[in-house]
Amino acid sequence: MSTPGGGWRARTFASFQQPVFRQYYFGLLFNMAGFWLRIAATAWFAFELTGSREALGWITVASLLPWVPIAPLAGVLAERVDQRTYLVVIYFAVAAVNGLLGLGILQGLVGWTELIVMTLLISCLRGMELPARHAIVRRLVNVRQLPNAIGLTAAGFHMMNAIGNAAAGMIYALGGAGTCFLVVGASSALMAVQLLRMDLPPQVRPAETKHPLRELADGFRYVAGHEVTRTLVLCAAGVVGLLLSFRVLMPAIAKEILHLDARGYGWLMAASGAGSFAAALWVASGSGGRGRRIGNIFAMVWIGCGAALLMAWTTAVPLACIAMIIAGFTHVGFMASANTTVQETVPDHLCARVMGIWALIFGAAFPLGGMLQGFVAERTAESVAITGGAVLALVFSLLLFALGYRRLTVAVRDELSKRDEQLTAGELAAEASESLPSA
Repeated sequence: MSTPGGGWRARTFASFQQPVFRQYYFGLLFNMAGFWLRIAATAWFAFELTGSREALGWITVASLLPWVPIAPLAGVLAERVDQRTYLVVIYFAVAAVNGLLGLGILQGLVGWTELIVMTLLISCLRGMELPARHAIVRRLVNVRQLPNAIGLTAAGFHMMNAIGNAAAGMIYALGGAGTCFLVVGASSALMAVQLLRMDLPPQVRPAETKHPLRELADGFRYVAGHEVTRTLVLCAAGVVGLLLSFRVLMPAIAKEILHLDARGYGWLMAASGAGSFAAALWVASGSGGRGRRIGNIFAMVWIGCGAALLMAWTTAVPLACIAMIIAGFTHVGFMASANTTVQETVPDHLCARVMGIWALIFGAAFPLGGMLQGFVAERTAESVAITGGAVLALVFSLLLFALGYRRLTVAVRDELSKRDEQLTAGELAAEASESLPSA
């Protein structure tokens, strides 16, 4: 079945034709709202505990760096086990840890050390979840709808960025950090229950299994040998580490420079989420166009550098909100377009492994970049740290653009055309088979 034509609405929400995808999607919204609520509450609580910009870098390291060893191996595991059961166990575990953290904060038992330890544990669980969550989407829609499903999933993720951050500010102001973490735990439990209720299509398992480390090595070999994937992974590492990591400093900027409270910080981060949601819908609708996708990816980086520079030097809240909206749009325009291109071209049997490597890049680059941003900001100023990252990201992206733009554009066009020809041939064969008289 092909994705229907028609207007913007039909293209943008094509995957909702599949009832199982709709069911999964609305459960995912609750889970993602909790994810963003936890990110915002953790950063604000850490800054309240310490008053240190460097501590914001360390809490980001604890939030993401465990993904580095875990996510690639989790990708191998997700191809071997039942993905539904695997995710249900993880979501209930995430719910339990967040619930314990929330109760501990309400009882006054959580300080800096306890926050770091619990954050590390939650990060390990999230690193295990991510490859399976990406891989399961491919089972819920047909192949032609996959780019739309990826875009809609990104749209939901970033719509909840806006809602979760705004909710974090209000819940934090009313009930404190402990209440925030209890709500996060409830959202993960709801996602687990939703998965249990779903009637999933069969899971494609590897035709043969090797030692997990050999299977992981196959995934790395594919990424290293496939020019499009290799370049996009390298570009993502640079952009995430040098540019996106300025978000680590947002609690300090909100409190010390813009003079906002927790509620104001939540709305500032929600502005970024609004831009992110708009970008994800833009990707889902296919408005960027296949032929312009590589150009759009680089354009998003360059505009994002400008937004980061505006954020670095403004002291006006309205301008800061505009900068965050633009930053949110460009960051997600880049990440969702790159992610879609990788998933469209990777073979089915390697999807979870490659998504595990993709998670590894994000899990390593963001906290290391955030730690560097916090280190520089603590010794100079937030504006210096953000400006340095934006300039380095701009130089790095211009270098990649100069070296490979034309070759990448041709490679992506050829790969997608080849995939379309294979799909068309498969559909024609299926129609011919159905038209044969039964014995």
